[in-house]
Amino acid sequence: MPWDWSEIEREWLHSCAIALRPDDVVRAFDTVERVLGRDRIESIRSGLGGAALHWGAMPTLTVAAMGQRLESLDSAVRAESLVGRLRQST
Repeated sequence: MPWDWSEIEREWLHSCAIALRPDDVVRAFDTVERVLGRDRIESIRSGLGGAALHWGAMPTLTVAAMGQRLESLDSAVRAESLVGRLRQST
């Protein structure tokens, strides 16, 4: 399911501001979901113990940065090998 800015603002940012354009954040969230799955995104928000959901700038920027890094792999040689290892590291 594609992400939209209103969902990210409501469920992730909770009125916090970040210095990224909304369309860049949405694209990054979509990339992480496409490559690593929605569970990986949700694991960032649930943290290590999984007992409480984290929200605000840090978890949002963590997903956005991960998506931007994954986008940079689109034309890389042997990117599938690296992506495979990232999927296993969950």
